[in-house]
Amino acid sequence: MAISRLYNRLLHPTLAGSLFALLVGVATIGFLGMLHGAFVAKTAQHDAAAINVAGSLRMQSYRIATTLLDDQGPQAGAKTLDAEVAAFERRLHSPELLRPIPANPDDPVREAWEEVHRQWTTELKPLLVDGSSAGSPVRYLDQVDRFVGTVDNLVTAAQSAAEARIHNSQSVRVLAMALLSGLVLYGLYRLHMRLVLPVQQLNYVAGRLMKGDFEARARYLPNDELGMYARTFNRMADTLTDMQRSLAHRVSEKTAELRRRNSALELVYNASRDLSAGALESSNLKAMLDTLERVTGLGPLSICLAQPGADKSFETLSTSAESRPARCSAPDCKGCMNVVPRHGGGVVCPGMLALPLEDRNVRYGLLQVEYTPGDQPRGWQLHLAETVASHIAAACARERELDAEHRIVLMEERAVIARELHDSLAQALSYMKIQVARLQGLMRKEHEPAQLEAILSELRDGLNSAYEQLRELLTTFRLGMDSPGLESALRKAVKEFSERGDIPIRLDYRLSHWPLNANEEIHLLQIAREALANVVRHSQATRADVVVAPGSNHDVVLEVLDNGVGLAAVSEEPGHHYGTAIMQERAEGLGGMLRLGNRAGGGMRVMLTFRPESMARAVAFSASQNNNQGVQDEDIRGAYADYR
Repeated sequence: MAISRLYNRLLHPTLAGSLFALLVGVATIGFLGMLHGAFVAKTAQHDAAAINVAGSLRMQSYRIATTLLDDQGPQAGAKTLDAEVAAFERRLHSPELLRPIPANPDDPVREAWEEVHRQWTTELKPLLVDGSSAGSPVRYLDQVDRFVGTVDNLVTAAQSAAEARIHNSQSVRVLAMALLSGLVLYGLYRLHMRLVLPVQQLNYVAGRLMKGDFEARARYLPNDELGMYARTFNRMADTLTDMQRSLAHRVSEKTAELRRRNSALELVYNASRDLSAGALESSNLKAMLDTLERVTGLGPLSICLAQPGADKSFETLSTSAESRPARCSAPDCKGCMNVVPRHGGGVVCPGMLALPLEDRNVRYGLLQVEYTPGDQPRGWQLHLAETVASHIAAACARERELDAEHRIVLMEERAVIARELHDSLAQALSYMKIQVARLQGLMRKEHEPAQLEAILSELRDGLNSAYEQLRELLTTFRLGMDSPGLESALRKAVKEFSERGDIPIRLDYRLSHWPLNANEEIHLLQIAREALANVVRHSQATRADVVVAPGSNHDVVLEVLDNGVGLAAVSEEPGHHYGTAIMQERAEGLGGMLRLGNRAGGGMRVMLTFRPESMARAVAFSASQNNNQGVQDEDIRGAYADYR
């Protein structure tokens, strides 16, 4: 018998069981995908540093060769050579290089590192130690190219291993998305067949009953929840006549009930309005407690606010004359916090009930309700108190989420600043470092002054370029949206660059009615500033235009136009590609597209196209509404035809 019931339950699961199985499947696939992603991220965490250190071994090998060729004295040359050899040893055995290398001796990366280590310790290093023969430098120079090839094999093996991990992670994500999509589509189909269509039939029967047709009956009677509802619905129709006789008596009772519910509804509405406005202040919470005590007749009432996961409250508010409840044992709050279960209230002691301030399984404190022992609170009183507690918890959660969102935006902007420093100033400094090395080499070999002067000129130009880029970056970092709105910030930028380049710049802003969030405004402003900086520095233009306007397909278009020398000439300018990279990265952060090109009449055009987050949500919602309305109309017509 039990086996038969189990078999029937498997063949005809309940709606709750089907939904639970669907959610478990989706959660399982998502958890496994995230677990795999975390594993790959953990293993690939140090790949970039390892590849960088492995690549530096090639440079260090040639630096040793350069040291061998320098015409320094014996003692100075030996000290320099020992320092370079020691530097190579440190890099070869550095934790950054060894950490991501697997311990498996058959791994290609391990084999490549072992080969580099073997050649260095057995073939090259013996030629560099004290007391080596006079021909050792020559033999080192003969073998260094082959050794660098072995180092290249190590770099290639490390890069291939990192790429393989990334490829495997992408494959797993694609598989997980495919499984999730299939599971969700199947679940939607099952819910449509077992939930939507039966509910529509029940609605149709209910409509006939509302019109006075008491002969209407539901015909969908399967062995599930909706079948039970349909049978109940039919029994309800059979008793409607009897219920009409007692309606007059119940009207008076419902009137009193309605007055009480109106008071409760007003309380809930005011609480929702005040808390949704972000007014999570002690005075508002205290007024809310006073109103709740008046409506329910319970009390005194108290609120204990605590950090998530903490067993001590940081603030206590009470409607009693004292600042906290008489039975409160703060700061030792474990007695209350541990008694209350995760869901629902709990009795702390006779005459006191504690309700958790909990939202999405995160607890933010307690709402303590005192009452006369022996006079237990009624259901509606507890329900109203729980509703107010849930609103307070939701406000706490919302405040916490806003704080987390602000932190994320700050970290993202810091990451953008770091990348911009690397793409501009760091590369300019690297260029100057190379020039200094060239200059030192020529000075040692006593080359012509003209060659030295040429390198000094390039070094001076690089220094001026780096200084200019530093000024631009400092201006960018100090940039803020002091005035309300993007238009005002753009007008300030246009005025600034117009004065700096002594050229007229016109702003055409037609986006006043479009909502942009703070992140989108910052990125848009920074791209416009970078494009204007390129106009002033490289384009040799006599005028420029900045256009911000709505585009087709709910997009926003930013255009920076000039009548200068055009893209080909500007691209040859040193440092131009840094600004282009910065604009491209910010455009990708907006999910948009950046295009650079020449204008038909001469000059250059920089155009950014992206869809704001608010418009993307509106378009997605409109499309879903249209699709759902078409499907619903067709299903209703089909159900009505079946009934007829």
